[in-house]
Amino acid sequence: MIFEPDTRSAQEPTRNENSIAGALEFSQPSIGPLEPPLRTRLPPMLLDDPAILNALRAMEGYRASALPIVPLEAVAAQAGLSLHHFQRRFSAVMGETVGAFARRQRLETAAMLLKMTETSVLQIAVAVGYNSTEAFSRAFLRQFGHGPSQYRVWSRAAATPSEPHEYELARHVSADSRDTLNLLAVRFFGSHARVGEYWQAFARLLEEAEIDTRGKRFFGISLDDPQITPRGLMRYDCAIEAPQPMPASLHGTPFSAMSLPRSRVARARHRGPYHTVFSSYRAIIIWVSEKLQQFGDAPGLEIYDELPWRAGLDQPDNFAVELAIL
Repeated sequence: MIFEPDTRSAQEPTRNENSIAGALEFSQPSIGPLEPPLRTRLPPMLLDDPAILNALRAMEGYRASALPIVPLEAVAAQAGLSLHHFQRRFSAVMGETVGAFARRQRLETAAMLLKMTETSVLQIAVAVGYNSTEAFSRAFLRQFGHGPSQYRVWSRAAATPSEPHEYELARHVSADSRDTLNLLAVRFFGSHARVGEYWQAFARLLEEAEIDTRGKRFFGISLDDPQITPRGLMRYDCAIEAPQPMPASLHGTPFSAMSLPRSRVARARHRGPYHTVFSSYRAIIIWVSEKLQQFGDAPGLEIYDELPWRAGLDQPDNFAVELAIL
């Protein structure tokens, strides 16, 4: 994913917040949809409905396993609900129908692939569940105002220019292999300006569940591009290396198990306050371009050696950032 800040803000931060919230806030996705998606409400900051959480994990699992057309009956079964009750509950919690949610995510995924990779339009269309480039192009044009090929050119031209110091940071990016990660995660929705709130909520949940965090690594998982996805809809998972065995007491809580498969990655070490993290992401993007690499289709990762944003501590200033490459 490519992360680039938009300095506009729907609500002006206070003077003391300008350098932090302003650096992470995205009021309007600069290469996002023509119109904000129709919805009755935003999703909750912390998704604590186990049925809907199970459904979202199932939907993401189907897509990761190359089955982008989600069988709703199977997803409803994962949620433990009839199809009718699942659809009603999903709309009540998420503020949009499950069909609208799935369609929006398919097209946002396509936009990210067009922006980040050289994958053909036909391959992207098939990857996000369309049977023909014609049907895909019509749907994409309706949502983004550009056909896929035009969007690829336009979105790259609209990218924020990299700063000189980011080219220096790119010299320290390296390629590596990341082993499969088995994690215990909690799903949040919102902008990167609220990541500290997410981690503080995650810490409280870990404490309430009496999960031993000693010797564990922690992972911030970004699943969306803030230049494409509206800020209130962006998905961010706080995660910890999964305890073994998984405690039975976690059933019915906001925690869910997730697995990230083994992958090649481009990795940077971010040194500095969190609100400058986009510089490290852009350094990776510069490195990928200079090394003629290709991005993979996987979430962006922030990797912490200790629980970040614990009570009384400043924002983290030394952690790894990874983007998947082929």
